[in-house]
Amino acid sequence: MDLALEELYKKETGAPFTDSLTGLFNHGFFQITLEREVKRSERHGEPFTLALIDIDSFALYNKRHGSVEGDRVLREIVNLIMKHIRQVDLAARYSGDVLAVILIKSNIPSALIAVERIRQAVKKLPDEAPTVSVGLASYPGDATNGETLIKKAQEALLQAKIKGKNRVCFLEKQTEPANDGAPKVLVVDDEPLNVKLLDALLRPLNYEVLKASNGEDALSIVKKVDLDLILLDIMKSHADEGCKICLPLMKNLGPALEVIRHHHEKLDGSGYPDGLKGDEISVAARVMGVVDIYDALITDRPYRKGMSKEKALEILHEEVEGGKLDKKVVEVLIKMLV
Repeated sequence: MDLALEELYKKETGAPFTDSLTGLFNHGFFQITLEREVKRSERHGEPFTLALIDIDSFALYNKRHGSVEGDRVLREIVNLIMKHIRQVDLAARYSGDVLAVILIKSNIPSALIAVERIRQAVKKLPDEAPTVSVGLASYPGDATNGETLIKKAQEALLQAKIKGKNRVCFLEKQTEPANDGAPKVLVVDDEPLNVKLLDALLRPLNYEVLKASNGEDALSIVKKVDLDLILLDIMKSHADEGCKICLPLMKNLGPALEVIRHHHEKLDGSGYPDGLKGDEISVAARVMGVVDIYDALITDRPYRKGMSKEKALEILHEEVEGGKLDKKVVEVLIKMLV
């Protein structure tokens, strides 16, 4: 976090900018940072997501186990949060048992991966430790200012509590209002697979049918727009869209959801959709990225014939030298192939 901002806050308020118990930034510093991120998003066109993390039934836990034990488990949950977010993200103590995380340059799908890791890690704590519920809202997708963003995240958090706690909720955009006037809420929890699978598979199909029935003939559109730009846009959006399609299956997919989203990220930050760098990319995503490139190079396509194994490995070497691919992963692949 910006050290200059910390010094400015301390100078202007005459107060510390961290919470004494958890070591997280305090509520005042969170508010200042939130407004700064809103302005940064407006300036650079980059989204960010606010996660409000509520410790479920924390007052009851304190009553049963005492405040000392309550403080201990609070700090343990904070440690898990810090372990599963990036250095550029900001975590703060929003209120007594509610923690806030500002996930920089993250939309809902990428933020969901991080907070679901947190939820699952807290769930594994021993000795009847409390679980957490999370509400997500993104800027500018869900709000026009910081105050509205907080309200949207609180609304999603309330739905998580209503639906039984130990859940992650976010509000889904709708082209038409719900019949009861309430916002549509998507939930990530530990429910069985059942209809979520069918819904995830049919949703993109229904969307394509709707587009085909209401839109112009595809050929006439291609004639009006640069085809190369269309293909590039599709390529760069497919990781994000694939992740969105699979969100209802998060419980079943586990780490595979992260691989779906991040397999086109590059170590130097030039990949997509989140522009991750270095260790921000999981090992599984790095492996899949290398394998995906190799498979694409050697496979026949409608627009070109597949390359030889030697040529494909040469290109992978070039990507390693350019700082884009993991050298160890490429070396392992070569050993398997030669």
